[in-house]
Amino acid sequence: MEPNIEEFKVKIVSAKVRGRNEIYSGLYDVVFTLDKSPDEAWCELFNSPTFCTQSIHSPKANAGCKEIIWQANEENIKNDKHWIYDYVDSANKRFLPVLQKRIEQKENDRQREKAEAEKIAELNKQLKGDLHSDL
Repeated sequence: MEPNIEEFKVKIVSAKVRGRNEIYSGLYDVVFTLDKSPDEAWCELFNSPTFCTQSIHSPKANAGCKEIIWQANEENIKNDKHWIYDYVDSANKRFLPVLQKRIEQKENDRQREKAEAEKIAELNKQLKGDLHSDL
C-alpha cells in the first residue's frame, strides 16, 4: 500500500523576517511558516540534509513547531532562500521510506490484533461448548 505523499508533505506557506538576531547583529531571523507541524523524524531529516551549502547558516526545524528558523544576512535573504525550499523538498522525499515503514508496521499490528481477537473468540467458543457438555 503506497502512501499518498501529498498528504504528508510539509510545505512552506509563508516567510517573513522577524527582525535582527539578538545575538548576531549582522543576521536577521527569518521565519518560514509550515502548513503542518512536522514530527521528530521529519525534523531530523530536515536538520541533516544530504547536501549543504557553506554560503548560508543552517536552518532549524523543531518537532511540533510549524516554523523553520533561519539566521541570514541581507545578501542571503536575497540570493539564497531557495536553499530552504530545497531542504524541505529533500526532507519530504527522504521521509517517504520512514512513512512507508510506519504504515507497514501499523498494518502488521492490525493483522496481529485481528488474529489474536479471532483466537480469543475461538477459545471462548470452546469454553462455552465445554460448559454445555458438562451439564
